[in-house]
Amino acid sequence: MKINIDFVNNIIRILFEHDMTYWSTFWTAIGSIVGACVLGVTVYQLWVQNKRQNELDERQNKIEEREKYQIELNIKQSLFERRISSWNILSALLTSTELQLYFSGKSDIYPLFMYIDLTNNYYLESIQGALGTMDSADREWRTNPKIQNEFLKKLSEMENFSKEITLLFSGKEIDELKKFVNLYCKLLKNLHSDQIIVDAVRQDTIYDRKNFDDLSKSAGLSEKGEKVFKEFESLRDIAQEIIKNNYMNQLFEQIKFTE
Repeated sequence: MKINIDFVNNIIRILFEHDMTYWSTFWTAIGSIVGACVLGVTVYQLWVQNKRQNELDERQNKIEEREKYQIELNIKQSLFERRISSWNILSALLTSTELQLYFSGKSDIYPLFMYIDLTNNYYLESIQGALGTMDSADREWRTNPKIQNEFLKKLSEMENFSKEITLLFSGKEIDELKKFVNLYCKLLKNLHSDQIIVDAVRQDTIYDRKNFDDLSKSAGLSEKGEKVFKEFESLRDIAQEIIKNNYMNQLFEQIKFTE
């Protein structure tokens, strides 16, 4: 009877030990499988997240590239338009200078005549009446501050324009063009000053009944006229140099390169 009990105990012990090893191995395997699944899901989620982030980064890069391209395009377009505008202004001023070749040798002209021709272009037409008209009785240019303010604003604009072209264009021709614009501006200013003196002499002639020639001589109008003509000759020489050396064509090539 004792043998049978020991035998049964041995069988139970063996089965129990075998069962514990089996279940230990089973749950270890299950844990490994679950861990592998969790790791796989985590890796997949990281891959999906990384893929989405890459797509977002790529989309953001494309947006930034488009914005950068648009900014560059706007800058290029602005430069192109400003260059075109500057070229047109310079062409207008050069044309007005060329048209005055018939003044050669005449130093006894009134400032008004030269001024009207110099401002006979689209850029300066807004100040063409700043020295009055051929009607000497029309003195609004002397009494209307708006006309004088417009004249001063345009001269200031021309001075800034002479500086701007050095930023818009490059090359040796720029120095001559800047010099041309500055001398043009100076000539307009001197013509304006001389016309004020002519007007004062004319008013003295009317109200004081004095001889115009005598007053003109005492005011030095002839000397002023000679000085103005020399300034115009210098302006014309620079204009001819610009035309001779095809400086405007060189500027135009730079404009074409901007497109």
